[in-house]
Amino acid sequence: MSSSNTVAHTMIERTSLTSQQWALLITPPLLLLTTFLAYNRLAAVLGVKLGYFGGFCFYWTIWCLALPYWVLKPRSLPELFRDVHPRPGRPAWLGAVYLVVPPIFAYVFHFPHALLHATLLIILTSIPLAIVNATMEEVLWRGTYVTVFPRHMVAGYLYPAVGFGFWHLAPLSIVPSTMSGGSLYFAIFAVVLGLAFGWVALSTGSIRWTTVSHVLLDFAGLGTLIYFT
Repeated sequence: MSSSNTVAHTMIERTSLTSQQWALLITPPLLLLTTFLAYNRLAAVLGVKLGYFGGFCFYWTIWCLALPYWVLKPRSLPELFRDVHPRPGRPAWLGAVYLVVPPIFAYVFHFPHALLHATLLIILTSIPLAIVNATMEEVLWRGTYVTVFPRHMVAGYLYPAVGFGFWHLAPLSIVPSTMSGGSLYFAIFAVVLGLAFGWVALSTGSIRWTTVSHVLLDFAGLGTLIYFT
């Protein structure tokens, strides 16, 4: 193929993107900007704790629910959780490792410390918080991108993994990470997590098991500690 034909083919590929695909391509930087502003503005008005929760509500409703609903419509969001098997060439054992290792890491190194400061109220309220946050994030960062870019390693896998990791800098801007290495280390860890979960979602076309793993991981941090301590 000549260079002129190559350029033409590239231009056709770019212009053939749907509005939904373009929306997902601009989502990570726009999401980071708007959530950063939301967290900091709400914290200034409502205080850190309420502002922190309000920022998550903004993130969940606008970016993790409304956007996927618009992008995937008329596709039903519950279809993202269908039970399917790994595609040929994608070993099931590797997916199992990616799902199991993050929660184990969290319960060995982080959960015991969090539990020292927890009350029964914190433990019980951390369960629904983990379910909501993990489910919303899997719908956006894995389910929606894999559905819209099912065979695209960059747009459907690498790009959302990086976006997922670095969006955490928004809430971390008002509640910094206590992990060794600080907020940047936390964001990089989240990128790695996004790569692991993304591989499973890309391999199966489903977020059923990534959501389960994500819920377990989130609960290990006992997320309502920030609100009740």
